[in-house]
Amino acid sequence: MNKLTIGIPIYNGANTISETLNSVLKNIPLNVEVLVSDNASTDDTRNIIESYCKKYTQITYYRNDVNLGADANFDLVVKRAAGEFVWLLGDDDEIHPNGIELILNAINSYPKISALFVNYCLYDRKSGVCLNPKVLKIDADVFCETADQFLNVATVYPNFISSIVVKKSRWGECSSSNLFGTNWLQYGMLLKIIEFNQSICIANPIVINRGVEFNGPNEFNRNGAAIPILMNLIDILNALPRNVYSLSAINKAKGEAHRFLLRKIFSSKRDGLKINFQLMMGMISTFRCYPTFWLLELPLMLMPRAFHYLAWRAYKFKNISWLNRLIGRFWN
Repeated sequence: MNKLTIGIPIYNGANTISETLNSVLKNIPLNVEVLVSDNASTDDTRNIIESYCKKYTQITYYRNDVNLGADANFDLVVKRAAGEFVWLLGDDDEIHPNGIELILNAINSYPKISALFVNYCLYDRKSGVCLNPKVLKIDADVFCETADQFLNVATVYPNFISSIVVKKSRWGECSSSNLFGTNWLQYGMLLKIIEFNQSICIANPIVINRGVEFNGPNEFNRNGAAIPILMNLIDILNALPRNVYSLSAINKAKGEAHRFLLRKIFSSKRDGLKINFQLMMGMISTFRCYPTFWLLELPLMLMPRAFHYLAWRAYKFKNISWLNRLIGRFWN
C-alpha cells in the first residue's frame, strides 16, 4: 500500500495543471501515488493528463462522466486513493521541492496522527507578487493531542484544499453527506476526522497557493456566491460538537472567517452583485455580533458598483495608501 496519495481534483484546469504536476513529480518517492479526478472538464485537461500518464506510471487518472460538483469530486479523490494518507492538492497550486519529504517524515514521526495541516504562502498568479509568505503564523510545528487544540491553532486556514492531509481510513468512517453543496467538504471532514484523533500543524509553508488574487478563480464570485459560501463556513463551525470543541476555539475560528468578508464584498460588488434581501438577512444573522459589520461591511454592501471598481483599481496600483492598508489588513 502506498504511504501517500497526492489527490488532485480538477475541472477545466488546462492552463495550470502542468505547473502543478511538474512541482509534484520533480521529487516524488516511489511510495507516493498521484491521483487526478477530472470532473468532466470541457477544456484540454484530459489530453494534458493523459500525456503525463504516458510518462509517469505513478499517475492514476479518473474522469467523471458528468460534473458532480466540487464537494463530490473532493470526496471521490479520497475514496479512490490507494494511499494510507491523502494530500488534497488544488489544480493551480504547487508544492515546494522538499514538501513531499517533509510530509512523509511527519507521518512517520507521529504514527498516531489522523490529519495534518500544511502551511502555505499566497501568490498572485498574474503578477507573481507574494501576498502572504506564511498564512498561519506559527514558528514551529504544533502537535495537537485534541481537536480543540487543532482548531485553536489552525482556525479556518485549513479551508484551503491544498493544506489538508488526511488518513483515508478515518475519512471513510465519517459521514460527508451533510457537507455536499457547502463548498467546504474538505474542511468539514477534517474537523470530523480529528474529533477523537491526534493531528499536527506544519509550520513551514510548503504549498504555494497561486490561485489567489483579489479576484482570483477560487473566489466563486459569480452572482455574489462567495458571500453565502463564506456563511456556509461559519455554519460548519456553529455545528461543531461542543463536547469536542470549546466555544472559545469556535469563536476564534469564526472571527478569522469574518475577516474574509470585506474582500468578498469588494469582489462581489465589483462583479455586479445587486442587493438581495435574502442575502442581506443572511449576512445580518451571521455577522451581526461584529461591530465592523455595522460600521464598515454593511455600508459597503450598499455602495454602488463604481465605488468598488475604483477601490479595486486603487488596491491593485496602490494609488491610495489608506485604502490599500484597509484592504490589505483583511487580505493578509
